[in-house]
Amino acid sequence: MTHLRKMMLEELQRRNFAKTTVQYYLQAVEEFAAYFGKPPDQLNQDHLRQYQAHLLTERKLQPRTARLHVCALPLLLQQDVEAALAARRHSLSPGSAPVARNPER
Repeated sequence: MTHLRKMMLEELQRRNFAKTTVQYYLQAVEEFAAYFGKPPDQLNQDHLRQYQAHLLTERKLQPRTARLHVCALPLLLQQDVEAALAARRHSLSPGSAPVARNPER
């Protein structure tokens, strides 16, 4: 199991999604990645829009059905962004942390 899949699974379980929903979301992510032939962590919001257009125009799904197919994908992208931010925070040396400006100045 990849790190990203594990993180997504943990997040779905933390949010108390039903077992069938978890399975469906993981399958949706697999299909999304397979459509582009890339790992999910290399996909972004532009890919999400292209995939939704594919579902509507090429697969001829109804908008409601297409929406069900892409419900899991923002969660995946959110997990990817959070992982990148965590890695960035971890990589900052102690003296190089960003300094917050005082709003009173």
